[in-house]
Amino acid sequence: MEKFKCAGCKIVWRAIDLQPIVGRIEERVKAGETMPHGECSACGGLCYVLTFPIAPKKKYNHAYQMAFEVVSKHENPDDITEREVLCGLLLRVAGFLEHENDTLQACEPYDMYEM
Repeated sequence: MEKFKCAGCKIVWRAIDLQPIVGRIEERVKAGETMPHGECSACGGLCYVLTFPIAPKKKYNHAYQMAFEVVSKHENPDDITEREVLCGLLLRVAGFLEHENDTLQACEPYDMYEM
């Protein structure tokens, strides 16, 4: 249930306990300011949604390396095309889908940083 705090006396209210805003709202709230939800039942001050600051959760970036093979007709690895490398990589990933338990054994973490 939402709670509302009076900007004047700082009392916290439920929405049902607030009074409607009386008078011209534009004289009490400037353009661009947060709109109040109602008036305080005790002092007549404007009441706003009570918010609690939420600490941002830490996130981490983890880099993994993975071995895979490329089968080709080329003796020299410099002659292997980008497409052949991509096909080898996709075949390795498809193998992980078939054998889920192999994924963590085949992928090794090598770096991490906090974002």
